[in-house]
Amino acid sequence: MTAAWQPPRLFRRFVAAAAALLAALPCWAAAASGVAGTWNLSFDAMGRPATPKVTLAVADGAVTGTYAGRIGEFPLTGTTSDNQVTFDVELDMMGTKVKMQFTGTVDGDTMAGNVDMAGQAASAFKGTRAP
Repeated sequence: MTAAWQPPRLFRRFVAAAAALLAALPCWAAAASGVAGTWNLSFDAMGRPATPKVTLAVADGAVTGTYAGRIGEFPLTGTTSDNQVTFDVELDMMGTKVKMQFTGTVDGDTMAGNVDMAGQAASAFKGTRAP
């Protein structure tokens, strides 16, 4: 009687390692895309509701993107670490530059935090990832 053929031990280890890596791949993708994406934000802008769309891209902890609101579209820059994000945008409101700083936390498809409006006002904001 002959024993059934079995692949060499090194091959079995390779297959096991490859399977483990493939199983973890969706987790890595979710973590990497945590802050990146398009977000629908809402906050109170000095007594008026603001509902901008913010698009964020992340590379090596640096955040770039756009802020699109009722007065136009503006570039933004910031930083991120883990699920924390901070970004600044400078709006041009009829020739007056107004800097806003957003600081928030991402939890899956939601974001929440605070926005400082040029030191003149502050508000909590919330957001959801756009489909």
